Amino acid sequence: MSAATRPLASPYRNDLMETPVNIPIRTGLAVLLGLLAAAARAETYPTRPIQFLIGTSVGGIADTLGRALADGLSKKLGTPVLPINRDGANGAIAAGQIASGRPDGYTVGFQPAGAFVSQPYLNKNLTYTNADIDFLCQVFELALVLAVPADSPIKSVQELVEAARKRPGAVNVGHSGLGSIPQVGLTQLEKITSIRFNQVPFRGDGDTTNNLLGRHVDAGAVGLTTVTGKPARILAVFSDKRVPTQPDIPTMTELGFPIVAAGMVGMYARKGLPAEARDKLAGACKDVTASEEFVRASARANQPVSHLGPDQWAARIAADSLQNKAVIEALPPSR
Repeated sequence: MSAATRPLASPYRNDLMETPVNIPIRTGLAVLLGLLAAAARAETYPTRPIQFLIGTSVGGIADTLGRALADGLSKKLGTPVLPINRDGANGAIAAGQIASGRPDGYTVGFQPAGAFVSQPYLNKNLTYTNADIDFLCQVFELALVLAVPADSPIKSVQELVEAARKRPGAVNVGHSGLGSIPQVGLTQLEKITSIRFNQVPFRGDGDTTNNLLGRHVDAGAVGLTTVTGKPARILAVFSDKRVPTQPDIPTMTELGFPIVAAGMVGMYARKGLPAEARDKLAGACKDVTASEEFVRASARANQPVSHLGPDQWAARIAADSLQNKAVIEALPPSR
C-alpha cells in the first residue's frame, strides 16, 4: 500500500481507548460511581414517616412524654414521627411488633423497660428476646409510689400492710401489668411483710391511676408523676432516696421496707439497624431530650429527664434484668 492510500491516524488517538490498560480504568470508574451513588442514597434516611409505637395506654407519663419526644424527633429528623399506642401485656405487644418488623429504622418503640427486664422471666411464650432489640436511648426514670384514694382510711404503708394481714387476699392493689416493675415492687413488699394482696393488673399506668381514683382498687403502685396533683394520698416512693421535687414523700426504705424499684423508659428498635439510621435516631433522641421544649414538657409533667445513650441503656437493661430475675421467678403461678 502506498503512502498515498494508507489511512491517516486519528489526531485524537481514539484507537487507544480500547487498549487493555484503559479497560480496567473504565471499569473501576464505573464501580466507584456506583458506590458513590449508593452512599448518597444511604445518607437520605429518613425518607418517609416513622411509626412510633408507645407500649402503654393513653394518659400515663410514658404516653405524655412519648408524644412530646415524637414531636421533637419529627422536627429534628425532618419527617413525620407518628405516635401510635400499642399497649397491653406490660409492653410485650409493642416489643413483639418491633422485633418482628424490618430493621430499617421506620418503626421504633417507646415504653417502660418491663418488657425487657421482667417479662422474659414471666412469659415463656414471648415472640422476642432482648437480643432482638437495639436499645437506642433512655429518656427518663419513673419514680414509683404506693398510693391510695385521698379519702381512704389508710394513712400509711404500715396501715395498708396491717389491713392485708387481717384480710389476706382481700385488699385490692392495682399495678400496670403482669411482670411490670410496679408488680415487682408490690411482690417484694408482700415477701418482706409475709402478707398477700389481691394484685389487680391493668393495661398501663394511666389505667391503674384511673381505677385508683375511681376507687375500684384500695391502693395502687403507680408512677409519681401520673398521680401527682390528683385526689390521691401518696404513702411512699419505692426507693432509698427521696424525690427532689417532692421531698415530703417518705421512701419505702426509710419506713423499714428496703425496696427500690424504678421504671426506666426509653426508645428502642429492631436489632440490625443500618448504622446511619441507628446513629441518627440515637443522636436525635439525645438532642431532643436536651432541648428547651422537651425540658419544659417534662417539667409540666413533673418528670425529670434522665438520658442514657445506647451503650449505657443496654447495660442498665442487662443489670436490672438480672436483679429482677429472682423476684419474678418466685412469683406464684396465679400472679
